[in-house]
Amino acid sequence: MDEPTIQVVLEEWHTQLAPQVVLDQYHIELGKALQLPRDEQIKNYVHGKKFFSGVIVNALNHMLEQQHSRKFWLQSFRDEHIQPPADLLPLLDWVSTQFNLA
Repeated sequence: MDEPTIQVVLEEWHTQLAPQVVLDQYHIELGKALQLPRDEQIKNYVHGKKFFSGVIVNALNHMLEQQHSRKFWLQSFRDEHIQPPADLLPLLDWVSTQFNLA
C-alpha cells in the first residue's frame, strides 16, 4: 500500500504499460477491499502461501530462535510435533495440500 513506491515502479514500466490506468485500477480495487470487513480482506486479498512463508515461518523461527523452512513447519503441524489450535487445523491441512505435503 506504499503508493509512491508503486507509482515509481509503474513509471519505470511506462514503456510497457500505461501507469495511470494500472494505478486507477489499483485505487478501485483498494476501495473495494477497504469496504470489506477485515476477515474478508484477508480471505480475498492475502496470498496464503506467501503469507505463511513470509510471515508465519519468520515469526516461528524468530519466536523459537530456530531456522527452519516452511516445509519443516508444515510437516511439524501435520505430524503433531506442534499442536496448533483446533480452529487452525483445517487451514493447515489446506496449506499442506497446496504445498503438496499431504
